[in-house]
Amino acid sequence: MKNLEIIAFSIDLARQKERVEFVKNQMKFCRANGYNTVLFVAYGEGAQYPVYAEHFDGKNWHAPVAAKAACGMVKDEQNILQNNASFCVLGTDDGRAHLDDMSLGKQRNAIRIVF
Repeated sequence: MKNLEIIAFSIDLARQKERVEFVKNQMKFCRANGYNTVLFVAYGEGAQYPVYAEHFDGKNWHAPVAAKAACGMVKDEQNILQNNASFCVLGTDDGRAHLDDMSLGKQRNAIRIVF
């Protein structure tokens, strides 16, 4: 089985236990399918904009081969696969939407990148 890496990003620490369980479940899925995966997770108000990423296993650099939305609001996930200035959007940066629905800040937005 390939190595497994998980990266979790969190702004709101109040729900950390729930997030840990989410990451554990993602790890189980990745291990079961033999993936070498990075999981980007964003919470809180505003959006996060991950861009192209490579994986270094200690010897070689590996380009991403697939990107898939894991949960929440994820837009343009295919942009992670391109080595340029394009980006993915996790969450929403619509301030009005956050004021109207405070639960958006607690929503988990995640993308799984497979190498």
